[in-house]
Amino acid sequence: MVAPSGEDQIFNSAGVLIPQSENTGLIPLKDQLPPSGDSDAEDGAINVDQSDSLSMTFTDDLYDPETGELVTLSDLEAFVILRSGIVLVLIYHLNLSWKEARQHFM
Repeated sequence: MVAPSGEDQIFNSAGVLIPQSENTGLIPLKDQLPPSGDSDAEDGAINVDQSDSLSMTFTDDLYDPETGELVTLSDLEAFVILRSGIVLVLIYHLNLSWKEARQHFM
């Protein structure tokens, strides 16, 4: 959610200034692109050394849509699954909302 920072900040598509008094307040933004991610391990990798570190990088900060709080490392750990036989499975379907992902994978 965003709000204008001052009186001379919002213009309509024709370039006409829209006074802050005509603004309804917070504006929800619909991001065109969901965050994407990358890791230094392959999905389904086998014979992974348990002492190897795992790095995951995302293009944007990830927020829990229910609380608005920044997602923590412990929140993301739920999406990394180590299976018997030391097969590493990475799950980060970022086109799902945090709530949908939690319902789907937990």
